Amino acid sequence: MSGGRRLKVNLRDKVAGVVFGTAIGDALGYPVEFMSMPEIESLGRVKDYLCCEKIDGTLAAPYSDDTQMFRAVLEGLLKAGRSADLEQAALTVAGEFIKWSKSPENNRSPGNACMAGCRNLASGKYWRESGKPESGGCGSAMRSMAYGIWFWNEPKKAALWAGEHTLVTHGHPMARAGAAAVAAGTAYAVKDSEIDGLVRIMINAAKDYDASTSQMLEDSYTYAKDESVQAKDVLDKWRGWRGDEAVAASLFCVLRHPDDFEKAVLEAVNSPGDSDSLGAITGAMLGARVGIKGIRKDWIERIEKTNQLKELAERAFTTIEEKNIGGLQ
Repeated sequence: MSGGRRLKVNLRDKVAGVVFGTAIGDALGYPVEFMSMPEIESLGRVKDYLCCEKIDGTLAAPYSDDTQMFRAVLEGLLKAGRSADLEQAALTVAGEFIKWSKSPENNRSPGNACMAGCRNLASGKYWRESGKPESGGCGSAMRSMAYGIWFWNEPKKAALWAGEHTLVTHGHPMARAGAAAVAAGTAYAVKDSEIDGLVRIMINAAKDYDASTSQMLEDSYTYAKDESVQAKDVLDKWRGWRGDEAVAASLFCVLRHPDDFEKAVLEAVNSPGDSDSLGAITGAMLGARVGIKGIRKDWIERIEKTNQLKELAERAFTTIEEKNIGGLQ
């Protein structure tokens, strides 16, 4: 594996890289979610956007509920503001989830656990109790890169807030571990390019919630270093429906292509599992590493609501720069 050099990308580029990396990875994988590998192979594999729709008067590649929920988290954090504590921020994020769940745009096959949590929130249930204890899917991991942006210079705090916010929709330890690992990994990748450090911080973040998820991330690292291990075998084993599998499979793709956004994301989405979530998580971490300049311009231009995503990324950057969230250096 490569990835030992420090990448010279400024914070604005990195924040935009996470925002667009999430959405683009999601959109690349969205059309083939639920497809088998033979079905994906029959399409010639995913090499570019497979689906374009007229959205807001423009032909664009649609993303799924993954990016919609990621946007809801980041909007919630921005509305809560720098001075909000975890409780205040979680309540604001929960409010954004309720709004999203009732939106006519919520027609992208949202997960059952996410919708159940939103219904419980809307009925007045406290956010720490709205998610089902047995829910261990990847629905919280796929949106937790927002905490990596917010606390870009504090990966441990990013992991803590992500792991706690998971309770809104998912109560199982593996879901909390997966979300914590994604947030910590994204935060670390924004500020540092040392690949072993990325792995360590994700493993440790997961370990705070679930030892088996932490071990799976260690296994991912081992597989990625072994050139005899084929990506197709890893992605068939870890299909990504569970929180632990989604993060382990995504980390594998990041480690195999630590400086190449296109290769990493395309490897992630050519999967017989939760292709859009694998694409979103892989895209977020690679976007954090290489920044917006490391992502294909045509993918940026053709993604759904590209101008809204640019505006969201700029607001997030301005906030963490001016308000010194995470200690800008």
